[in-house]
This record gives sequence, C-alpha cells and structure tokens, in this order.
Amino acid sequence: MLSRKKFTLLILPFLFFAGSLTAQLILFFNTTSRIEQVSFPSTLDENGPVVEITSGNLFYPRNYVPGEKYPVVIIVHGFEVTKTTDLRLATELTKRGIFALPIDLSGHGHTTGILGPYFWKHAIGALDYVYSRPDFFNLSAVGMCGHSLGGWTTLLAAGYEASRLDRLNACVSWAGVFNTSRMLDALESNEVDFTYILRNLKVDMDLFNNLSYQFDHNPVSYFNGSLGAQLAPDVYGPRILLIHGTADDVVPYANLLDANKTLGTNATYYTLEGVDHLLIDDRVVYQTILHFEYHFFGIDPSENTLSISNFTYLSYYILQLLTLLGLFLSILSLIFIFWYKEIVPREETLPAKPRGFKFIALTTLPYVGIIFAIYGIQLIVCNLFFSLLIGSLIFFAYSLGILIYLNRNSIERKAIWNAIRSNSHASSILVGFHLGLFAILGYLTLAYGFGLFVFSPLSIQYLVFSVIGLLPFILSHEIFLRKIIQDNIPLRNRWLNRIFMGFYTLFLMAFFVYQLNIMFLAVVAMLIGFAFATLTGIFLYAKYPSLGATAVFITVITSTFAANCYFFFI
Repeated sequence: MLSRKKFTLLILPFLFFAGSLTAQLILFFNTTSRIEQVSFPSTLDENGPVVEITSGNLFYPRNYVPGEKYPVVIIVHGFEVTKTTDLRLATELTKRGIFALPIDLSGHGHTTGILGPYFWKHAIGALDYVYSRPDFFNLSAVGMCGHSLGGWTTLLAAGYEASRLDRLNACVSWAGVFNTSRMLDALESNEVDFTYILRNLKVDMDLFNNLSYQFDHNPVSYFNGSLGAQLAPDVYGPRILLIHGTADDVVPYANLLDANKTLGTNATYYTLEGVDHLLIDDRVVYQTILHFEYHFFGIDPSENTLSISNFTYLSYYILQLLTLLGLFLSILSLIFIFWYKEIVPREETLPAKPRGFKFIALTTLPYVGIIFAIYGIQLIVCNLFFSLLIGSLIFFAYSLGILIYLNRNSIERKAIWNAIRSNSHASSILVGFHLGLFAILGYLTLAYGFGLFVFSPLSIQYLVFSVIGLLPFILSHEIFLRKIIQDNIPLRNRWLNRIFMGFYTLFLMAFFVYQLNIMFLAVVAMLIGFAFATLTGIFLYAKYPSLGATAVFITVITSTFAANCYFFFI
C-alpha cells in the first residue's frame, strides 16, 4: 500500500490541474461568454462549381445578451497556422462587445479542400454566413482582419465586395500580400522556389504559376477597376487599414508602397519600424481595435481610452499550457497510484546489470545519424508518413542488432518468446490505451472548451492511417529508448535514474522535433505531443515495464494530432 505521505504527494498534480483549470475558466469568462463551432459552404470557383465547407469558431461577446445584435469581425489566419492559433485579436474584440469569427482557409485546420485558386472566397462564404443571421449580427458593423495569407485574403475580399455588395464596413490587413506580380517576378527570377517551400503542403501550384490566377488573386486588379467598377475617391478606402513592418522579410515592405500607389487616400497606413512579419507587437492589436471601434461605434481614435496589454492573451496561452501540464502530471499520478505494482510479472530476458554511460553515449551517436537519415528521406519522398515507416525499419534493425549482440552468448528461442510475451501482454496494451485515452480526451476537452490549439482527427480514416503509420515507428523507437537506454542507466537511485532519462529524452526529442519540423502547425503539434508522451513513458515504463504499454500510450496521443493534418499523408 502507498504511504500517506506518498499518496498526498501524488494528489498534488490533481490539485495543480484543478487550480490552473479554474484560473483559465475565470480568464475565459472575463473575455468571452462562450465559443460555438460553426461551418458553412463557400463557393471558391469564379464559375461556381467548387463548393467547400469552411470551418469557424464563433467567439461570443463577454456581455452577450440573447436577442440583441452585435458587431462581428471575421478573422483570417496566416499561412500554415489555423483559426485557433492566434487569439490576440479575438480576445480583445469579445471583451469590447464584438463577435469574433476566426475561420480556417482551405488546406488548413478543419476546412475541406486544398489551398488552391480562389481560396480567399472562404472569407466571402463567411460574409454570406454572417448575413444569413441578421437577427444575430449587426449588419451595419461587419469587419474583417487577417494576417499574412489572411491579410491577402482580407484585401481580396474587400476589393471584391467594394464593387459588388459592399458588405464590409471596416477591414484591417496585417502584412497582407498586395501585389502578386512581385511573387511572380520572384518565382521567374528563382529568388523563391515555391516547389521546395511547399513540398510538404497540399497546394495547387497553379495558384503561383498560372498567369490568369495571378491576375485574379491580385487585389490591385479589384481596386483599379480591372475586375470591377472604378471606385470613386474616398468611397471605400478609409475603411481599410494596412499594417506592415519595415523588417518584414516574408512579405516585403515594398508591397505596402504598392498599395499606397493604387489606393492612395482610399486606405489608412500604419508602419511599424523594425518589426518583422510576425507582428508580435501591442501596437498591431491596438491600432486594429481603434479602427474597428471608430467604424462600429463612432469612437474617435484621439478620444479613445483604449488600453491593450500582451498579458491578456499571453495569460490565455500560459494558463492553457499549465492546465495541459497539470493533465499530464495527473496521468503520472495515476500511473503511480494504480500501477505501483506490476499487474503482469515481468519475465526478464536481458542482462540485469546496466552497461553504463559510455555504452549509452556510443549507442546514441547512431541515433542522431538515423534522425538525419529520416530527414533526408523526407526531403526525397516529400512524405512524412512514408519517411517514418522507413525510419521504423532502420530503428528496429539498429535496436534489434544491439540487443542480439548484447545477448549473443545466451540468446535462446525461449528467451525471445518470453521477451515478446512480457512486452505485449493484453493487459499492458490496455494500460497504455486507457492512459492515452484519458490524456487525449482531457486535451480535446480543454482545446475545444477554450478554442485554443484545437488538433483533433479530421476523420476516422485519417486516425486509422495515423495509427498504421506511427505505431511501427513508435514501437521501434521505444525499443531503443527503453531496452537500450533506460535499462542501462547505471544509477541506483530510481529518481536519479528517471531524472537522467528525462533530460536525455528531452535532448533527443528536441533534436528530433527540430529536424522534422516541416513548418505546418499540425505536424509540429504532432511532434511536440510525441515528445511529451515519450517523457511520460519514462515513468510508465519504470512502474510497469512493458513496451506494449508505452508504445500504445504514445501512439494514441501522437496519432490523434497526426490525424488533424492530411499533409502528414502526402
């Protein structure tokens, strides 16, 4: 039985989890009243046949009263992130009585389709959705804001609407691409290799190579009358705010100068000296809120007592991370409380005497080489799914070779059978599955509840593919970490043993995540989830030494993240 002191220590993670969750709930309800998942059709092709389902999160104003109408701002994310990544603007809008509607563009998050021609019409679909609920939204106060790819989308939507239905009352573009001819020039001069940059992303390359699409996706074409009626001076522009940093090396500052030549006084310009493309600066949100409050509520910017602090949304992220940390610590406590004794007797077939630090160091060097090899394979086949499958064979061959060498004088058929049976017992697999399920259900509840970092399977099919692709790799990886490294740490104190293994795993996982970081957020999330689950696997293996338990536990968590991103499979 556990002593009272040890049991008290094991309860602390649950108290930490409850405390961080409570703090997050308090901050949440001081920001918004609730979040609603919405979806609606968007017609992307100019001729009408291509219809995709756009995914969005509707953040309600903090002071929301049923039956009343409120302004709304559609928020469009940047390239390779999603609607749940950057909540800076959403949290500030809802605190000030404005609905926030972040949406996913095609090829991102939970919106169907790939990033291709007329992707920006997801924003038009969002406008259609807003106007379909006139009893809900104040249709005289409808805005749009986007960053990078979202800023490009915002400008295209603004130009498209200006000469048609004119349903946007205010727009803000953060570092939005304005002149696509600059991209075409860069492509033709080989300054930019889109094929290499987008090698892991499901993108229709005609978007960048087709001259007709270049013209149709250039906001200049909409504002100068080429694709719409010529705008009278000051008819639309003052409702457009363009924010750009002079140190932007992704979307050059020259694009803002292009916008000025075309729009002139039909837009307001705000330049941030020395700020890069990410625009992590209080002034960005500050100027955006001033713009919307002026056009929605008539508040003169010079008289606005607005106060913006990074702390508001930083605390949102920090509390979410602390809550997730509390969740994983609680899983560790469950391991110690319920599996402090082995459920299935372990049949030891490996030498009991650890080999030592020299052995660990020597066997780690090839590990680094294997990761480089997987990275090289991924560059060649442009498919992380197949790269990891091939990598699993390399890991398995390497780990098995070392194990056979270590036991070369005593290897027997019976010993091999005992090793397989003790590490794949049904109860051990159930232990790993239940712990993994507890972790992922807790994560999804938190993610959906707070509208932050939502990575959930797009379909059962993707989830099955993720398990098939990841389980062989994770199992072979676990053989290396547990049988070759963790079993051979020469520290007698079990806590020192676990601490050393923790630092060792952090080093390997950081290197692994860095090498296979292919930019798209869902894949990065998969790798980070893999790293955290692997750290938890140290304690699971220490209390319940079974590769079946650790491999299934890690696979349940990692495959759930992987199934959020079909870029993992292409």
